[in-house]
Amino acid sequence: PLPDYDSMTMAVAEGPAAWVVFHGLGSTEIRKEDALRIKAWAIEWKATSSGQLLVLGHASADGDSLTNRGLAEERARQVAVHLEFAGITPDRIRIEGRGSEQPLLRCPDGVVCPEEAMARSRRTELFPIPLQRP
Repeated sequence: PLPDYDSMTMAVAEGPAAWVVFHGLGSTEIRKEDALRIKAWAIEWKATSSGQLLVLGHASADGDSLTNRGLAEERARQVAVHLEFAGITPDRIRIEGRGSEQPLLRCPDGVVCPEEAMARSRRTELFPIPLQRP
């Protein structure tokens, strides 16, 4: 059976992502070197896993929340396209955009985050989800 939503949520809660791709401000582009790394990672993962991948896109707090959610989802979609090019079938990939709800680095209230901190939040994370055991 395929993993259910609770299994995917638990995978995210249990630990860090297996792979992270960073993006530029307002961009969904994936740098060439990152595309090559995604491909290599995907080929290895496909050979050793029968589960699924949860691809979570994120944005920094720049811009409004609706725009950030759309940008985050498109970032995840672009990474998913690279995973598919590496041979992972679409039925094994689930994408989500989280917007700016889960920054990688949080600044204290009232403190303006430096660009370096904001840049770390512009990312897409890959979480392998094992198949459920009967």
